[in-house]
Amino acid sequence: MLTPQKRIGLAIVLGIVLVAGAYVEGSSKTSKQTGTLVAQQVERAYVQPEDANGNGVPDWQDSLLEKAVIEMPSASSTYQKPTTVTGTFGIKFFQDYIRSKMYGAFGASKEELVAKLTQSLKEQAVDELLTEKDITRFETTDTQILHSYANQVALVLTANSAQGDSELYILQDYMRYNDPQKLQELEPIALAYTTTVKNLLETKVPSQYTKQHLDLLNAVNAVREDVRGFQKIQTDALYSLLRFKRYHDDVLGMSNAIKNLFNALYLEGGIRFRADEPVSKLMVFPS
Repeated sequence: MLTPQKRIGLAIVLGIVLVAGAYVEGSSKTSKQTGTLVAQQVERAYVQPEDANGNGVPDWQDSLLEKAVIEMPSASSTYQKPTTVTGTFGIKFFQDYIRSKMYGAFGASKEELVAKLTQSLKEQAVDELLTEKDITRFETTDTQILHSYANQVALVLTANSAQGDSELYILQDYMRYNDPQKLQELEPIALAYTTTVKNLLETKVPSQYTKQHLDLLNAVNAVREDVRGFQKIQTDALYSLLRFKRYHDDVLGMSNAIKNLFNALYLEGGIRFRADEPVSKLMVFPS
């Protein structure tokens, strides 16, 4: 059974064929009739047009002026607007390409079209940043409180680490063996990052370390979104590719954010950590 889209396409093709055929046939008949008319000059007689209702308008014209109800086919209930980045991009690319062709010399060049679409793709992998309104801040200069804050953050980062292979190894195995079951191993990793983000949001932050805390929070959140993107590789391949492309920078950003926060506490806050404390599992400071 033909889908609505295929039906429309078939109708267009048939319409073009019929119009072209009528044009060729009409052209052929005209050439023959022209030759006949010039040779014989057939005498024409005027035929009075019929006007059944006597309104002075020929019946054939009345029929054209009648307001008949035109029944339009109902919209297809099977079509669903794509919600994935891959599907949305495909439609946008096709629309922009056709629009560019329609405008001819005034349309966008191939380079401009590619640049525009590339930029629109980059915007699909931009995360909404968490800000000061998303966290709870407080004022303190107490060294012990700052010490506790540092270890609380370190505990959040280490306690929620997922066991097993990293997300990259899992993705590599999926690509190598084409095994969809491998993608299920990404779930505990995504959950671990989600829990980390949640716990960092709930952690009360000394005001002087607001920037460092938010940088860390947004960096962890970015990696979480990367892993979520990896999970969609079968249903939204283009989005997965976009997240994979930025994954390396996001992980590097998370590493730098961790260093910046604890170095600030060590250098500016004068906080010192014992070897058995959570911070020491993440950082090594000068003796």
